[in-house]
Amino acid sequence: AKIVNGKLRLDKPLGIKTWYDIRFKGAKSLEGDLKVVSIYRENDKYWASLPFEVEITKKGKTGNKTAVDINVGHFNYTKGKVDTLPDHLKKLYKRIRHYQRQLARKRVVNGNKATKTN
Repeated sequence: AKIVNGKLRLDKPLGIKTWYDIRFKGAKSLEGDLKVVSIYRENDKYWASLPFEVEITKKGKTGNKTAVDINVGHFNYTKGKVDTLPDHLKKLYKRIRHYQRQLARKRVVNGNKATKTN
């Protein structure tokens, strides 16, 4: 198998006259050497597993230490760049705060759930 013009070209079986390449998403962003392709069927759909061998380049060390602090409502990077917390993280922190307050009020007396009474 190989990738030709952004399409997956599988080896043609014997006895087949016409054979077509297979389109797939993300073909232009693939890099490296394509290895053995696995085709399998799941939920009446066919899927292809495309393993690639990619050379990893090591990044040079700068010698600087890096720290990240996210407990103060914004990210503080060593480089001096400050970004605010994304909205989805704010929402998650709000949910954590809500459930922690609920757990703080929860009591068990003699194995039974109990609530405060006046």
